[in-house]
Amino acid sequence: MVVKFILKGRDLEVVCTTGDGAGLPALSYRHGQIAKSFSPQEIAVEATTLGKLVTVKVDSSEDAETTFAVFLPTFESSPADTVDFTTVGMYKELRGPSITPGRPITGWRSVPLFGIAQAALVPVGQEAAC
Repeated sequence: MVVKFILKGRDLEVVCTTGDGAGLPALSYRHGQIAKSFSPQEIAVEATTLGKLVTVKVDSSEDAETTFAVFLPTFESSPADTVDFTTVGMYKELRGPSITPGRPITGWRSVPLFGIAQAALVPVGQEAAC
């Protein structure tokens, strides 16, 4: 079974599919004018007691890196059900050597997200996503 998560916040939309048979892209991210899609290989997923922590690198340059993560809840659902939920997205921003040589600056910020999750059945043999 696959679960599709649609998450929305201020100027932010994330769509992620989890489970066996999820197709590509596994995660799509849109924040303002920035829109990116991520394959399963570009996504880090960690199971926690709070749910799955899904992490992607949304921006990277020589002197900066921005990582985005979101907690996705785990739940039991039939394919016809949808579940509304709230969660939090987190950004980790690293600014490097050109700002402060030898001493990078790291900052974190959180964003509230409102989500809808829907389970679906998919054909056997398709690749899992996040």
